[in-house]
Order: sequence, then structure tokens, then C-alpha cells
Amino acid sequence: MKDHIKKNLIAQKHQIDEEQDRLSKLEDDAKKVEGELGRAKKQSSRVKKLLEKQGYKLNPNKSKQSEDKKRSITNTTTSMTYEEITKENIEYLAANNLEDTEFDSLFSDEYLDELEAQLSSPIIREKWDKYDYIAVLSAGIAGTVADFFTKGLDEALSEWLSGFKIDSPKVSIDYQGPGFGGPYHRGMSSGHDILRIFSALWQIKNGTFSGLKQATSGFEWVEATENQFGNTFENYGGFESLLIWIRHLLSDFVTPNSLPFPGMSFLMEMQDHEVRKFAIQLYQNGYNLRYIMVQAFAPALVEIIIRSYVMGREYQETRQIKFPSAKKLKTTELLLCSHAMVTAVNAGKVIIKCNAEGPLALRDLNIPSIIMTVRYLIPFVAKRMRLNDPVEILKRNAVEIMENYDNLSTQFNSSLELDVDFQKFLANDEKIYI
Repeated sequence: MKDHIKKNLIAQKHQIDEEQDRLSKLEDDAKKVEGELGRAKKQSSRVKKLLEKQGYKLNPNKSKQSEDKKRSITNTTTSMTYEEITKENIEYLAANNLEDTEFDSLFSDEYLDELEAQLSSPIIREKWDKYDYIAVLSAGIAGTVADFFTKGLDEALSEWLSGFKIDSPKVSIDYQGPGFGGPYHRGMSSGHDILRIFSALWQIKNGTFSGLKQATSGFEWVEATENQFGNTFENYGGFESLLIWIRHLLSDFVTPNSLPFPGMSFLMEMQDHEVRKFAIQLYQNGYNLRYIMVQAFAPALVEIIIRSYVMGREYQETRQIKFPSAKKLKTTELLLCSHAMVTAVNAGKVIIKCNAEGPLALRDLNIPSIIMTVRYLIPFVAKRMRLNDPVEILKRNAVEIMENYDNLSTQFNSSLELDVDFQKFLANDEKIYI
């Protein structure tokens, strides 16, 4: 037998096998459909019985008539053209007075105008009431009192922390050679400044101290690999340097002089005698990292009072803590005013002290309160400018619509849970086939 004949016979055999497989799959699908149909009929029978118990009268021939009608419509429409179908639809609409009916015609013009005005209205700033003023005043007074007791709190904290001693290895950032010695050596270079972490890690890793020294002839950079006693600093790995740096700072933080205020090393590296003198005098008079952390107690107290008030009142009114855009803006206003009150009193206190103490009175300036005031001033201005922003209005509408949808869904589910017959129907634990 020739090769091309063999190839044709083999191809035909493959086609026959494929057709047989397809036929067997169709038979399996038909059996599945028959099974589904049987279960659907049983479920339909149960539903009919349930409806009959509720007093509904059912037409036993209705389903058959419906099927006949659908079959008749299908046979008719399949033989009609698109233009003929469209013509019949238009005639039907005209006969039932439904022609040219639009969605807007379902509502009155007055209602549509009201709805459009509501959806396009700007985000309304929620007005304050007497309780808001009381909350702001209370938070402002509490923060101001805490600010006035900052020095006493710092002394108490210093005494308490002195009982915690943390051992730490001597590293290069502790160099106390000429120009860098004394009890305030931590403020003379960048190794103890928490804002200069990379400079500190480099010194610890390489066992080399680096700092700017002021001499009689001017300023000079000093790099030392040995301490003031002639002992060589050890070198460490990268991750080990980080762990040693953290441990070393914790050890120095609990001491009476604590750590220099963040950023002090930038002032010390300015080649200006008066600037360096001012920076080290601030550190010598107690303006250190621990003092700044104690200052933060005043704005922290404001945050606790205002946020507790806002969340408590929201829960009392709505039984949930969920703020719309207007209430978020109001919360920002409350926090801004409270922090601004503390900052204003603190600034006034510093100005009065400046007349007696000079620039050193700036050590009492509450930096955390200033930061928090600016932190809320920026979003407050931004939010007020976006009150008429179309995007923000759309966000507000979307949130309100979804909230109403969730409420309707909850009410619907509640009504179904109270429906005894529906719950009995679900208790059959059988699927509903549609």
C-alpha cells in the first residue's frame, strides 16, 4: 500500500476517534442536564407548595402556556428582520403610551433640580457647638500646664533614669582628646547626634573619630584612631556597628546630660565661634534629647483629649466610629486650635524670658508643639481649598451612597431573617436552581 494512502487512513481513524470522544462527552452533558432538570422540577414543586400555603393561587397550565408563547415568539422573531422587529416595538410603545419615555420623566423637575443641587453642593464645613469649644479649651489648658511643668518633669525623669545603667563598649565616637573633652563631649561632634546616623556608623565601623575643632588660629578637622590615652579604637562590621551605636546611645541617654538635641552637630560644624558657643551653651543648660521628649508630653496630652472627645461623641451619636469628610475637617480644626493655643502661650513665655536671659531662653521653646501645629495647619489649608473640588465632591457622594446602600441591605437582610416561611424554605438545605 502506498504511503499517501496509509497517511489518509490514519488521519481518518484519528477523526473518527475524535468524533466518538465528542459524542460521548455530549451524552455525559445530556445526562447531567437531565439530572439538573429533575432537581429543578422538585425544587419548583416545593416553591409552589410554599406559595399555595401563603394563599397564592397558581395556574398549573401557566408554565406550559408561557413556554408555548416563548416558542411562538422565538419562531416568529427568527423569521423577522431587524427593521420589522423595531417597527413592531415602536407600535407596541405607541399603543401603550410609552413612546419617547425617558428616565428623567419618572421624576418631577423640582425633584431633579433638588437632587442635582444636592449632588453638586460643596463639602459643608461642620460648625462648632459649645462642646467643641469646651474640648479645645480643656485640651489647650492641659497642654499649657504640662508645658509649664516641663523642667520639673525633666528633672524627675532624669533622676528616675539614672537608676538604669547600660554597659556599652568604648568606641571612636567617645573620643575626648584636646578640643573634644569634658562632660559635654557628646555635643562636640556628630557621633551622638541621632540625625547623623551614617556619620556615627562610619566612625564606629572604621574605628576613626572625626570632628571639627576650634583652635586659636581658626578651625581644623580632626581624625583620630586612638583615644586620649593612646588606646586604638576597634573596628566592627556593618550590622554590628549599628547594634553598638544603638546600645551606646541608650547608655548615654539615661545619664544626667543625656544626648544632644537632634541636629546640634550641624551647628557645631559651622565655622563660626558664636554659633558654636550658642549651641554648646544650650546643651550645657539642659536642652537635650530627654528634655525635648518631655516637651512632647504637652502635644501628646492635646492629642489624647481631642481624639478621645471626637471618637467618644461620634460613637455616642452614631454607635460607630466613622467620620465623613466634614467631620474629618472639623477634627483637624479642633486639633489645630488646641496645638496653636499651647504653642502661642509657650512662645509668649519664651519672649518674656528672652528679655532677662537672652537667646538662651530659646531652650524653653516647645519644638514638638510647633511641629504639631504646622502638621495640622498644612492639611487644614489644603482641605479648605478643596471644599469645592469636583473630585472631593464625587468622593463624598460615593461614600454617602454606599452608606445608604449598606443600610438598605442590612434592613433587607433583617426582614428576611424575620420571615418564618423563608427561613423554613432555607432550612431544607438544598440549592436553588434558576
